[in-house]
Amino acid sequence: MSTAGPDYTYALSQTCGQRVAMDVTAFNPAGMQAIHRADEGLTRTAAQVARVTAQSDPRSEEMHTAVIQSLSYEQQGHAGVRVVRAVDEMTGTLLNIRS
Repeated sequence: MSTAGPDYTYALSQTCGQRVAMDVTAFNPAGMQAIHRADEGLTRTAAQVARVTAQSDPRSEEMHTAVIQSLSYEQQGHAGVRVVRAVDEMTGTLLNIRS
């Protein structure tokens, strides 16, 4: 997992009153990986769109391909967010059951 990007560390208050720093990416590597891949893909396709727009006809096949790839990366990012939310909800439920 890349260390670049936002800091996803937060503090969790436990029943005994201690506060423990936890890295939420450790609980959910698949969801975070999907989000990071989507972000990287969107960055690449944005650069491709900018290059094509500056160099040629914006209605070219290369532009259409870049736009379609962007939509695909967008959906991948949304899927990653849904996975992160589901794991977050399950973790919250488990913590509520234990407390």
